[in-house]
Amino acid sequence: MDIKNSKKKINAYANNLYFMKLIWGISPKRVIFSFLSSLLDFGLWVFFSVTFMNYLFGAAEFKRTFTEVAVFLAGVMLFLLVSSTFDAWFTSRFTKMNDQKLHYHLNMLLFEKATSVDISCYENPGFYDSYTKASSEVYTRATSVLKNLPTVFSAFLSSTYIIYVIFCIDKVTAIFTLLPFISNFVLGRMWNKLQYDRNNANIPYQRRQDYVNRTLYL
Repeated sequence: MDIKNSKKKINAYANNLYFMKLIWGISPKRVIFSFLSSLLDFGLWVFFSVTFMNYLFGAAEFKRTFTEVAVFLAGVMLFLLVSSTFDAWFTSRFTKMNDQKLHYHLNMLLFEKATSVDISCYENPGFYDSYTKASSEVYTRATSVLKNLPTVFSAFLSSTYIIYVIFCIDKVTAIFTLLPFISNFVLGRMWNKLQYDRNNANIPYQRRQDYVNRTLYL
């Protein structure tokens, strides 16, 4: 049972990396900007949670002048302006246009793959179901990987830094800080497994529904 679970995990990681490789081949900018956007989001959270508050509260302790504080605040406001402009452009313009490009090229890859096989394969219901499922899910899976991988990467970096800062201040507090992350990781795995099992149980019924819909349509 453990071997099967480990194989599923390896396959999941390999599938995610495969999707990311496909997207990189279609649009490298989308991958770079997705990681940059996620890093900015989590970086701002870390900055305002640690650096910003530490600088303001330490202004009196370190005897910073009004000019130094004003310059720091002006720099923060300028950076927020640039990051919010980038986020608005990336979310509202670049992503919308790039989604069309991804959708087209991913479906073309599937189409070219499907036309390269022998036509007798289409007489196999399993192959037909796999192809229709892939064509309907490939874009959704690709965008999901684009969203999840940068988020996981950025969350890991920011959480590691936050825990390191807390550990430098108080080691006991850092240990208690780790507990929610550990529990969330365990419960998250359980929740994902339940969702996976539910989706697998629904596949036969969904295929029947799709078959009926295709039959009625034809």
